[in-house]
Amino acid sequence: MGPIYAVVNGELYGYEYYRTELEQEYDFKGTSDCEIVLPVHYLICENYDNSVQQTMYCDSDYPDKRVLETRSEAEVIEGVREYVTEAVRLRLRADVPVGVYLSGGLNSSSVAGIVAHLIKEEGAKLGTIAVGTYRGYDASRCNLTRTEA
Repeated sequence: MGPIYAVVNGELYGYEYYRTELEQEYDFKGTSDCEIVLPVHYLICENYDNSVQQTMYCDSDYPDKRVLETRSEAEVIEGVREYVTEAVRLRLRADVPVGVYLSGGLNSSSVAGIVAHLIKEEGAKLGTIAVGTYRGYDASRCNLTRTEA
């Protein structure tokens, strides 16, 4: 099985173990589970040996930015499209129907469009949800979200 990537925006189960491992190197300010991912770091936790590796983003190897880009604009656009589509495809692996939350913004609309295209290949339909509030109700925004869906 390959690597599993997660963006921290929720609960990290079992974080107490990793917090204990990191307390020697870092003075935690609170008790949040997300605090175990230190500022400007990414964290890799391995299930098979319970190891934890904390790495600063600035320590990562990046391509030399002084090297001129030789791809055409169309090639760059297609490359981004392929990476984003593959990222969305990986997140569609589920044993239950998958839906998309539409906020009305560009990101959720783009993801919803990609999901709709991918599941159309399987003959499935895309379920979406949009949440609004009565206060500050904007009918044009609701209509825009319906159009995106």
